[in-house]
Amino acid sequence: MMFPELATDRLILRVHVASDFDALAAQWADPAVVYHIGEVQTREQAWARLLRFVGHWHVLGYGTFAAIDRKTLHYVGSRCTFRSDPIRCADLIGIDANAAFAGSIAGGGADPIERLAR
Repeated sequence: MMFPELATDRLILRVHVASDFDALAAQWADPAVVYHIGEVQTREQAWARLLRFVGHWHVLGYGTFAAIDRKTLHYVGSRCTFRSDPIRCADLIGIDANAAFAGSIAGGGADPIERLAR
C-alpha cells in the first residue's frame, strides 16, 4: 500500500515508522507536551499509540502524519485526522483532527507545523 508524503522547504509529513518510536515516546512522556491533551504516557502506551497511528493508515487509508524537520530529519511531532470511533467509519462523524509536538518546538505562539512549513 502506498502512503502519501507531503513536503515543504522545512517539513516532511509522512506515515510513522518504527524508527520514530524513541522520539514519539519521549514526546508523550513530557508533561509540557501532554498538558492540554492528556496524561504522560509510558513507553508501552507510546508503542500502542505508534501502532494505532500506522494501523489507521492500513485500515482506513488516512491517519496521523509524523512531522519531520526536513533540515535535521528529526521527528518533531504529529499532525492528524483520526477516526476514534470505528463504528462510524462510513461517514464523517467522529473524525478528530489534532496535533502534538515535541517540547523543543512547541510554545512559539503559532502552530508549530505552520512555523516549520513556512
